[in-house]
Amino acid sequence: MCRSRWLAVLVAVCPLLGAAEEVGATAPAAATVDIPSRTITTMSRTLSSQRALNGHVFIPSRYITSPFSQTLFGMGVVFGAASSTGPTFILSGPDAGQVTGTEDYTYGLLGLGFEFHFKLAEWLSLRFAGAGSVFTGIDGKSVLVVGASGSAGGQAGLTAGMPIGDQTRVALTFDVEYTPSIDITVAAGIISALETNDVSSSDYLNDQNILTLVPGVAAAWAPVAPLGLTANFAFVRPQTERDSVTTSRNGVRLGLLADFDLGRLRPQLPMGFVAGYSGDLPVSGDGLSRIHRFYGGIAYTGREDLYLGVEVGYRKYTLRDISSSDPATSSLDSDGVAVTIAMRYFW
Repeated sequence: MCRSRWLAVLVAVCPLLGAAEEVGATAPAAATVDIPSRTITTMSRTLSSQRALNGHVFIPSRYITSPFSQTLFGMGVVFGAASSTGPTFILSGPDAGQVTGTEDYTYGLLGLGFEFHFKLAEWLSLRFAGAGSVFTGIDGKSVLVVGASGSAGGQAGLTAGMPIGDQTRVALTFDVEYTPSIDITVAAGIISALETNDVSSSDYLNDQNILTLVPGVAAAWAPVAPLGLTANFAFVRPQTERDSVTTSRNGVRLGLLADFDLGRLRPQLPMGFVAGYSGDLPVSGDGLSRIHRFYGGIAYTGREDLYLGVEVGYRKYTLRDISSSDPATSSLDSDGVAVTIAMRYFW
């Protein structure tokens, strides 16, 4: 009787053990976890889903605003050199301050910045950033005319977006930027002193505070897994406070970025490439300074939670945008090259 009872138990249990072995033999190595509208298999896939469409993980850039809701911390350093074409002056005698021609001036740039993005929901994220920079003429004549400038500012913004199908995402963006700066203009101070027979620190030092509102729209499209395209359009309204006088200007900011991830085609080559354009354009005669930026870069793409990249940008712009009736501080048509080394960690 006892033996029959044990045989009955074994008959009942053995099919279950066999079924368990069969399931264990055919189960995938990583279990899947279902979340709203997405299925993920690893922590890496969870992170990539913050900035992925159609199998493509978008490569970020300092020149473009992303439409993705994401959590990240990043920092970077930028350094470069530029040249400007500006006036030359007579600095002594009865004709002091008179323009005698034009000259090329050169100066260097160094900047440091950081950023933090916080994802509140699948469709909403906040971002904060801070940066400081200094530029100065790098030879005697450039120090006199270009002078030196330093600035340190902050930025706060939000992104509210949603995917459209598997290949596209669009978002509304809004940013507030605040940048205090100080300029040291040696030539302007000398000419003012010669004209007025008076020396004042305000002739050499010019400080201003710029508050800029930037509402816009951002979109990303991934037609195939290795390729992604990102586009921006925004209105730019800087308000400049200088000598207790506030002036406002209006313009638009355009941006287009293409990124190609070679690692999607050759996993043994985890690198990606970016190329793009960004521009600030006036919408009226007294609008903001015209700036054109062309850039390209390379990034490590072996980890989807980490961005390490270098970008090289060419910028054509106006160094100052002050009335040309004052030759010492007239607009200087400039162009320069800047190199940015940046890191971003996503989680």
